[in-house]
Amino acid sequence: MKIDARIVEDVNFLDCSGRLMLGGGTLALRTTVDDILKKGGKKIVLNLADVSHIDISGVGELVSAYNTVAEQRGQLKLICLT
Repeated sequence: MKIDARIVEDVNFLDCSGRLMLGGGTLALRTTVDDILKKGGKKIVLNLADVSHIDISGVGELVSAYNTVAEQRGQLKLICLT
């Protein structure tokens, strides 16, 4: 999975493409979200328009990312779900 990050005002947009599956895809998402939180980012939007497949591990990683961001008093939103 490929993740292109951009910041608009104080919102971190993550444009994801490819397959969110066990292994590289889930690790890439976890690492990117953790990096944003370490830098003080609290608002994250995951754009999933170009994600072609999500397996059960990918769904679990989305839930985990949501919980991690919420624990830091941040917000995680999903957009363009197919």
